[in-house]
Amino acid sequence: MKTKPIIFALLIFSASLAHGQEKITLGSYLVDIGLYRPAGLFATILGTGVFAITSPMTATASLFPPHDALQSAAEAMVLNPAKFTFARPLGEPLFKSHAAVPATK
Repeated sequence: MKTKPIIFALLIFSASLAHGQEKITLGSYLVDIGLYRPAGLFATILGTGVFAITSPMTATASLFPPHDALQSAAEAMVLNPAKFTFARPLGEPLFKSHAAVPATK
């Protein structure tokens, strides 16, 4: 039973090192682990199934220009949910607020 708190503490510590100066709370970690990651895993599995079912039709659509229907479908249904679930740092905000960048000429 002692290993669970130690593993959890190591996960939080290693994730906090990856974030640099961002202030991430314990609540954001818990919501990420308990809600967002399982939902992302579900979306990845569901998207993979839908992609497998629709890939023959999507491949047929790729025969005509612009020839990227299969890649676009794979990215939207499989790769984006997988990146959200497995590649995003733990506790990272889903929507980052970015300051408006002035356009340069």
